[in-house]
Amino acid sequence: MKIKIITSLFLVVFLNTASFAQDYKSAVGVRGPFSGVFANYKTYLSEKGGIDLSAGFNYGFYDFGNFDVNAAYQYDVWKVPFLEGLNLHVGGGVYAYIWTGSYKNTYNSLLNVGLMGNVGWEYTFSNIPLNLSVEYSPGFTILGGKYANDVSGLSRFTYHGGLTARYIFAR
Repeated sequence: MKIKIITSLFLVVFLNTASFAQDYKSAVGVRGPFSGVFANYKTYLSEKGGIDLSAGFNYGFYDFGNFDVNAAYQYDVWKVPFLEGLNLHVGGGVYAYIWTGSYKNTYNSLLNVGLMGNVGWEYTFSNIPLNLSVEYSPGFTILGGKYANDVSGLSRFTYHGGLTARYIFAR
């Protein structure tokens, strides 16, 4: 009985928040520090879906390991009903990077291209033009990306993500 009540309550809350508009149209900012330092741009193409673009340098153990660009389609799946401005998004996209510094001789390919998933939380302030997000984007490199001596292929798995602060220039 308790499970039915909790499930019903959850569905009512979820369905009441399933239809919503985004809190902004376009924003630009910076992402870091988990996998590097990136310039970031996000714009919504529809009420719930938008494109997130990033370009920057991933960290290596001794220097910046590569120059990286990625693009993800993000879909807002849930707007938290008790905290206005907070939502959960999921999506996926592509990335490409070029090895730089001491790492360009460690890998068997200079250019690497792959696919990534994306999940994150995003909060938009209502009284100032600021948006904050935290994201995780696991990926798999399809072209290149493998250590020269990696026979298992596990070095093809990668991740992107971090904390993002964006200035909202279009609401």
